[in-house]
Amino acid sequence: MKFVKETNPTTTTIRVWTGNPEKPYEEIEVDTEAFSVLEYVPEPKKSEKN
Repeated sequence: MKFVKETNPTTTTIRVWTGNPEKPYEEIEVDTEAFSVLEYVPEPKKSEKN
């Protein structure tokens, strides 16, 4: 997943890429304080999957 952060004082709007060609991303609002403690973990490369 890829994130684009647009921050205001209380909420952050993030774009979550869905891979759908008709609607490539969804915008969701999350609490800025809660979002700031999340750690981005990239998806494993296809060669690393079991």
